[in-house]
Amino acid sequence: GARDRVRNHRTAHNEQDDESFKRDTAIASTLSSSVMISPLPTLPPSIHLPHSFPKLISGCIPMPKFTNYALGFIETLDYVLASKPSRTESYGFCQLSSAPMPSEDMVGHYVAMPNEFMPSDHVSIVCDLEWKRYG
Repeated sequence: GARDRVRNHRTAHNEQDDESFKRDTAIASTLSSSVMISPLPTLPPSIHLPHSFPKLISGCIPMPKFTNYALGFIETLDYVLASKPSRTESYGFCQLSSAPMPSEDMVGHYVAMPNEFMPSDHVSIVCDLEWKRYG
């Protein structure tokens, strides 16, 4: 009767969910294993600025391996840059520390960002800088 129809519906629905889950997991596994991050250290982009422009430093030490982790795209897109004190710039910033960045394994476990634990497709960059006088 009605109980059998409900039981059959639940069984069919659960089997369908299981198949969807298996298919989605296989797709995610294939996609995440095809994305590679270079083992070389990440360097800031090469930018040529006029000589009058203040010398810039990165607020993050070391430079993050990635700040964006999406299916098929893993790159460092976000930077914290500050001017360094120099002969031409009496005051500037020095790096003190930066917050730890998530590892590729940590993010890869969830396939990509955003996900249920990481609400953005970008990693937050947090660093402490000190305002200093040259010399």
